[in-house]
Amino acid sequence: MNKPRKGTSPLALAIESLPVRGRMGVVLMMADLALERLESSPDFQFAGTAFDLCRRWYDGERFDTDRFEEAYADDDGGGLVCGAGNARSQSELAAWGVLASAIMYIAFQAYREVGSQPTPILSAVEEDELDELYRQMQANSPIFMDTAIRAAEFFRQGQDASFAQLKTILSAK
Repeated sequence: MNKPRKGTSPLALAIESLPVRGRMGVVLMMADLALERLESSPDFQFAGTAFDLCRRWYDGERFDTDRFEEAYADDDGGGLVCGAGNARSQSELAAWGVLASAIMYIAFQAYREVGSQPTPILSAVEEDELDELYRQMQANSPIFMDTAIRAAEFFRQGQDASFAQLKTILSAK
């Protein structure tokens, strides 16, 4: 059996000791920051759909996990892959990258939770997806890592919150 791949980036190291829900919460905050940067994209609907799936799973709603792959790349040529392919700048492309890594990471955790086999696109995703997420975060702004550290500290203190509550708490700091 292969040894699970762990991330080695500052992001991965900052959240590795958190429970799964805490790690997903930090990743979801990164996705939210990316979503804000994609509001003017003509493909924003793909970003919104992907983010909403991640947020709903984090907030406890359960659904067919294959929907994550559909949001990543659907059969009709839509999804995050389409949005990234149509990016109009390097910063927009990096924001699509953050969102793509976030959905892949949360989908990885969702498949683990329900004990089902991931779809082919998601089958290679493990904890080291956090390294790709970190790389894309760095291409956007240092504020991403600052927010990740604050979110990790929130969860490290044993606190829990819905996404809306978490966003409000972190925005107030």
